[in-house]
Amino acid sequence: MHSFSFVPVIGDAVAVVTGPLALVLGATGIRRSEKGVATNFGPSLTGATLGALAILVVALMFAVTR
Repeated sequence: MHSFSFVPVIGDAVAVVTGPLALVLGATGIRRSEKGVATNFGPSLTGATLGALAILVVALMFAVTR
């Protein structure tokens, strides 16, 4: 799932921090792109999508293991 998945505790800890960060920064990039201030719509959309996916994976892992 994510790059630290071989050590589940560390992987979840990393994803808990970086997932929301990727989602917020991706959404900011999308908004800036729509305003015409930036030209990075594709990478911003990818970052926001992967951030949301990381949050979902961590939430599912917590639900299954706890």
